[in-house]
Amino acid sequence: MKQVGGAAAPLVFLALASFCVLRRAEAPNPTTPDEFTYVGILLYNGEPECLGTLVSVHRLLTACRCLVKDRNGPISSPQNLDDVHMFFVFAGFANRTDPKRPQGQYRGAESIFVHPKCVRNNASMMYDYGLVHTVAPFIMAKNAVSVRDLTSEKSAITGTIDDAGAKECFALDAAIVFNDKGRVKLFELVKVDVTRQDKESCSKSITEKKLEFDGNAQVCAKRATDPPVECGKKDFAGLLFCKSGTVPIGMLTGRDKIYCGAALPEVYSRLDVGVEWYNGVPTPSTPKPTLPTKPLHTTKNRTVTARTDNTLLAFSSRFYYAEGATGTPVNPEDFAYYASVIIDDALVCGGSLYAPDRLLTGCHCLVQEPTKPIAPPHHLQDAAKIVVYAGFDNKSDPLVPSKEKRGATKTHVHPKCRSDDKTFVYDFGMIELASPFKLKKGFIEARNLVAEKGTITQTIDDPETHECIGLDFELVAKEAGKINFGGLSKLYMGVFDEQFCKKALGEHKKDFDAALQICGKRKRDPEVKCGNVDTAVPLFCREGAVMIGFLTGRHGVYCGAEVPEVYSRLDVGLSWIEEMNHPTDSPGPVTSPTDSSGTETGTGSSAPKTSPTSRTVTDGDDTIIPTTPGPSPAGSSPAICSSIITIRAIGMYLIQYILT
Repeated sequence: MKQVGGAAAPLVFLALASFCVLRRAEAPNPTTPDEFTYVGILLYNGEPECLGTLVSVHRLLTACRCLVKDRNGPISSPQNLDDVHMFFVFAGFANRTDPKRPQGQYRGAESIFVHPKCVRNNASMMYDYGLVHTVAPFIMAKNAVSVRDLTSEKSAITGTIDDAGAKECFALDAAIVFNDKGRVKLFELVKVDVTRQDKESCSKSITEKKLEFDGNAQVCAKRATDPPVECGKKDFAGLLFCKSGTVPIGMLTGRDKIYCGAALPEVYSRLDVGVEWYNGVPTPSTPKPTLPTKPLHTTKNRTVTARTDNTLLAFSSRFYYAEGATGTPVNPEDFAYYASVIIDDALVCGGSLYAPDRLLTGCHCLVQEPTKPIAPPHHLQDAAKIVVYAGFDNKSDPLVPSKEKRGATKTHVHPKCRSDDKTFVYDFGMIELASPFKLKKGFIEARNLVAEKGTITQTIDDPETHECIGLDFELVAKEAGKINFGGLSKLYMGVFDEQFCKKALGEHKKDFDAALQICGKRKRDPEVKCGNVDTAVPLFCREGAVMIGFLTGRHGVYCGAEVPEVYSRLDVGLSWIEEMNHPTDSPGPVTSPTDSSGTETGTGSSAPKTSPTSRTVTDGDDTIIPTTPGPSPAGSSPAICSSIITIRAIGMYLIQYILT
C-alpha cells in the first residue's frame, strides 16, 4: 500500500478521552515522545501487554513472561508460548495527544522467542527475556520511530553494571489509562527516580525474604522518592537507565508478584545477558507469508501450531455456516444500516443500505450458482424471490433482525464480476427495493457510502492501515420452515500490504490484485474451512470508522487455514454505483423476471433511482454534513485534513474503540 495518511484525527481521540480515567501506577515524571522513540508497545489481542526495545527494524526485545501463555503461573523449560498471531508491536508516539498515544505504526508478529533458561517460581524470575520478530520492518521516522543498537552498547552496559559509582538512575515505566469498563487502553511513558543497589545489598535484602537473586543475571534498585509499588500491579518490563540516563542496563522483572512489597528493591534482568542471548537467535532470511497467516510460535528449541477447529452447521442447500467461527458480539444499533438478504427463505448475505431503497451487497449473493465459476453474462436470481430485512429486535436474546422487510424489484451485479479457481474480482451487487425503508436512528439507517469513497480510498492506500474489524453473523439456522438469525459479531483482523498478499496467495496458486482487493488474517478467531458461507460481510478500519471492503470467495477460492481472507475494495464498487446513478451511455435492456441471463433482473417495475446526498440519513435528521474530500492546508497532516469525516464515522470510531 502506498503512503497517503498517518494517525487518526486528534478530534476523535479527544472525544474518546472523555470516556477514560487516568490511573497512574506511580507518581508521574512524564517523558517527551522523542526521548524514547526506540521503545515499542507489545499488544496482545489489542491490549497493551508490555514495553519493549526496538533493537532492529524487525525485532523487539521484551520480557519472556509477556510471551508465555500463562502470564501469572510458573514458567519452566520448554516454555509454553502464546499464539504468535495474537501479538502486534506499536511504535511511535503522537505529540498532539495527552496522554501520549501510539501514533499507529505497528506490525504483526511473525515469530516469538524466549530465553531457553527463562524460569519463574515462587522464589525467583530468571532470564526474563523475549524477542518478537515482526512480519514487516518498521519505517524509521525522525522523533517518532528509531532503533537502539544494544549490541554495540553491550560493553558499556557491562561496564556500567560493574561500576559501583553508577547509583543514581531512573526507571522507564508506564502510566495507564483505563476506559470506563476498566480495560487498559492507553500508555504514557514516565520516569521513576531510583538508586541502584550493589550486588551484596541486593542479595541480602532479597534472600531475607526467602527469594533468590543472581548478580550475574540481575541488578536491583530502590525508588528514591516514590513509594514502592504494591504486589499485583502490572509489570510492563520497563528499562533501567544509569549514568545520567545514557546507558540502559536492565529490564524490570517480577514486580507484579515475586519481587514486590515495601521491604524489597525492584529487580531488573541484566540487559547485557539479554543482548548476548538475542544475538544468537536466528533471523528469518525473508518474511514468510504463511506467518502470521499460519499460527506458529517458535522458541530456540521447539515449534507449536495453534488449534484451528471449527464446527459446521448446514442451514441451506446452497451454503454452510461455521458455527465455530465465533467473534465478539456487537450492538446491532451500531450497524443500523446493515441488512440481511433472504432468498427462498434462507439467509444468503448481508448488505449495507446506502439509500433507503438501495442495498449494496456481493455479486455472488445474487447469482444463481455462487459456488461455481462466475462470468458474464451473469445468471441472476429472480428478484421476486428476494427479501431484505433491516432493523434488530433489541428485546430478544440473542438480538435478531426484526420483521421490517422489503421486497426486491430489480437486482444488478458489476458487469466485470468474475470468479474461477484462482480469483474472484468485482464481487459487487445491488438490490433496488419495492419501497424505501422508513428510517429510524439506531434501528434502520442508510449510510451514504458514495460520499465516503475518498476516505475509503485513503484508508486502503495508507500503509499504516493494519488493524481492522470484520463483521460477521454468529449463527444462522433454518428450523421448522422459519428463519432463525443469530446476532452480529466482530472479528479482529490484521490487514496486509500488496507484496505480502501476492506472495501469500501466490503460494496457494491464487491471484491477488491490490487495485481491486484487500487481504487480511484473523487475529484471534479460528480460520474458516472451505465450504462455509460467504455472506459478503464488511471490513472496517481506522478503529471501525471506515468501511473498506466486502468479504469475497470465503466459500471457495479464498479459503483454508493458511489462505488470507480476501475482501473486494469498496471504493471500486462505489465507482460502479456512481456510474449507475449517472450513466454516461444509454442504459441497456432490463431483463424480465423469468429471464436471468444478464447483469440485471427485475420484477417488471422499478423504483426511481435516488441520488444520495453527502450524509448518513435518518428520519427526523435535517443536518447535512459534507463528506467529500477537500484540500489540505499547508503544513497540515494529510490524514487529518484530507477529508471531512461524517458524524456517523466519528460515532463509529468512538464506539468501536471503546468496544474493543
